[in-house]
Amino acid sequence: MMSLHSWFRSPTLQRYFAWMFFKAILYIILFCTVLVFLIDFTELLRRTSSIEGVPIASVLTLSLIRTPSIMEQILPFTILIGSMATLFMLSRRLELVVARGAGISVWQFMLPGFAVALFLGLFATMVFNPGIDYLNDRARTLEGDIFNRDTKLIVGKQSEVWLRKAGRSEDIILGAARALNDGAHLIGVSLIRQSRQGRLIQRIDADSAALDGNQWVLTNATVTGVETQKRLLDTYALEMDLSVEEVRDGFSKATQRSFWSLPELIEKARTADLPTYRYSLQFNTLLAQPFFFIAMVVIAATVSLRFIRSGNTSGLIMAGIAAGFILYVLRSLAEDLGSSGVVQPVVAAWLPTLLALVLGFTLLLHQEDG
Repeated sequence: MMSLHSWFRSPTLQRYFAWMFFKAILYIILFCTVLVFLIDFTELLRRTSSIEGVPIASVLTLSLIRTPSIMEQILPFTILIGSMATLFMLSRRLELVVARGAGISVWQFMLPGFAVALFLGLFATMVFNPGIDYLNDRARTLEGDIFNRDTKLIVGKQSEVWLRKAGRSEDIILGAARALNDGAHLIGVSLIRQSRQGRLIQRIDADSAALDGNQWVLTNATVTGVETQKRLLDTYALEMDLSVEEVRDGFSKATQRSFWSLPELIEKARTADLPTYRYSLQFNTLLAQPFFFIAMVVIAATVSLRFIRSGNTSGLIMAGIAAGFILYVLRSLAEDLGSSGVVQPVVAAWLPTLLALVLGFTLLLHQEDG
């Protein structure tokens, strides 16, 4: 029987199992990346087919720089599927049987998998996420150039969000400190109307703005025109081709910032007495990400080892899909509660990870050690 001490003194076995996990996960990531790119590229080609003068190189570039952002959302599931594939391959080649015959427990041959998940989680949080933040800025700029009427997003230095809406005769730039009621009510509003050539038409500053039918009603508004005097109005109604969905999407994108910039953004928001729910939730979610990846490996072991013994491959696949779906729903629900302030962001970010770890380790302990 191989003791735990002997196992740690056997780097060859550790490296072999670690490489098997890493290779399988990497293949799954590459496959998903190509698949996501092809789907996104096809969709962009469909959307640009009615727009004249759009080079295919621009569409290709936009799809390439959008793909990493999409991949970040599905990385946990690539860890889950890759780990399940690793255990399935090791079992098919009887390597798990040999390892157990040598006295290696499930915890020992899963340890390299945990280490690989931890490494990938740290890399995704500290390196991949900041790179995605840069690519997202590039993607928004390029998307605004291609789809002239789409909304562009600018993130201000004091935690405000600016949306630029390009119209046929004029451009509207709308800034707000906060968005309530899913984007239907804005606080701390600044609105700039300018011609397509960039000439200022009008500037409006208001305490708030609310959507009423097909127009936005601004409260306590200061209206300044190029050739007119400044006017102070209790309410000011303005028809504007800016939907609630575009406002909500803009504020949502504004919170997707780099891991390294989030502490400063949280501090600035607190200083300005602005809510920090979304920033704090994203920061804690990124902190918890390496452990969430480990939880994926634990769940993969729990699901895979049980079905591998019975030879039920279809059951293995279905169980993996079900486990991934349940975790996705749980995490999405927790994030929604955390971003709205119903639950503390720390709790919303860490609870799904801790539940997955505790449940996975408990089931694996009961399954393997009785």
